[in-house]
Amino acid sequence: MKKPNINLWLGKTHMDTFFESSTLVVDLSNRVKRNKWLFKDKYQTISEYFKKSDISNWWNPEEGKGDVGQGLFANIQKEKRKMIQNWMKDKKFKKILEVGPGTGRFTDFLSVNFKDITCVEINDKFYKKLKQKNYSNVLLVHDDITQIQFKKDMFDCVILVDVIMHISNIPELFKNIKCWLKENGFLIVDFTPLKWYEYYNKIGTVHRGIDKKEFEVMLKHYQFEITQMFEQKNKDNIVQYLIYMLNNKLD
Repeated sequence: MKKPNINLWLGKTHMDTFFESSTLVVDLSNRVKRNKWLFKDKYQTISEYFKKSDISNWWNPEEGKGDVGQGLFANIQKEKRKMIQNWMKDKKFKKILEVGPGTGRFTDFLSVNFKDITCVEINDKFYKKLKQKNYSNVLLVHDDITQIQFKKDMFDCVILVDVIMHISNIPELFKNIKCWLKENGFLIVDFTPLKWYEYYNKIGTVHRGIDKKEFEVMLKHYQFEITQMFEQKNKDNIVQYLIYMLNNKLD
């Protein structure tokens, strides 16, 4: 199968130039400097914050705690889990990678319905909680997904939910995932669109918005085919999250 000339399609000389001027590559270090209330001068990078801080104060949808587990975000997280689990329940995936499992919001479901799961969790406290669950078929990796490598064609499904909004270089991560996924494997990914991000930006956060068109240009570049896409809207009809089910096509 011939690889399409995405640079010609874009009218760009170099794809890297497009990525660097898009919402897909962002220097998140300024978030650390700007949000002193959040980082409290303890953390120098976003990665360090997610690794060492007690983010369960605001992120704990698995146990219905924190800002994300209650109030505004609670229904978003419940609907998101329901959508993804319903989509996965009849699939026959042999080896799954879950990135950012927290305390097991998808891991519990995966460990019951699939045989071989690898979870990469950066946060120290969440990793310890996952270890205490003693999953028999889950390999737990305590690391930053942007700093590790897996073997080529290792997984037939990757779950990347509530993650890429915190990643500085999204195209670089997708290039790696393209390598880790088997041919015709699936990537489940979501993100916060720019309009909804305006809310986050007012309160100060490590979140960031992503432009839908730019994201889909990247999918074309790495030859991910959109098999399904879900939108979650609020009462004002503003899209809060986009969830993609992507098929890894042959180069």
